[in-house]
Amino acid sequence: MARVVAELGRPETPQETADRKAASSAAYRGSQTFRNLIAALIVTMLIVLVIVWVVPRGNAPEIKPADPVKVAAAQTSASGKTTYAIDAPENWWSNVAILDSYSGYALFTASYVPTEESKLTGFVRLNDVYDADEKYALLRIPGALPGETETLGGREWTVFTINDVEKAGNVTQALGTQVGDDYVLLYGKTTDELIREFATQLATTIEKETAQ
Repeated sequence: MARVVAELGRPETPQETADRKAASSAAYRGSQTFRNLIAALIVTMLIVLVIVWVVPRGNAPEIKPADPVKVAAAQTSASGKTTYAIDAPENWWSNVAILDSYSGYALFTASYVPTEESKLTGFVRLNDVYDADEKYALLRIPGALPGETETLGGREWTVFTINDVEKAGNVTQALGTQVGDDYVLLYGKTTDELIREFATQLATTIEKETAQ
């Protein structure tokens, strides 16, 4: 028997019955979809919370200090060719000491940075470049120009002029000296006083090694 529609005062037609059932089904599906969405969001949040709780967290691994003098000595022993390096001066430490290459040149690289306690900023790099000359410095530091020479630690150093710090890779100071067939370059973002402190210390080491 057909359902009586109160507002119409008559049984509903087959089409009205079909429309009513279709509307009811659509409403049900819509409510189920919404419930499913909420349930999925809750499950996702729970998974995220579990991951955050389970996965171990901690500080990034510390960079261990390098030992430029030890690495340079090992290279000297292995190759028979003297490689020059210095320990970091006061308020500085070395974070890199490696055998390296640059644009066809073989070299030893040591990098020095200030300690956190010193409140200093910047960096200094040492390149002992095998079978090279001043041309290496001009290649390594774009825009650098060789200027006057200066005696530091008993050695003559070329003082490079850097007019465009950004072009030069953030380098503000550079000093270089020829040691036999090799070229030793000090460069970095630092003061002229500090770069000369590095050069004086390195020159003392070079003079000691070459005198043997």
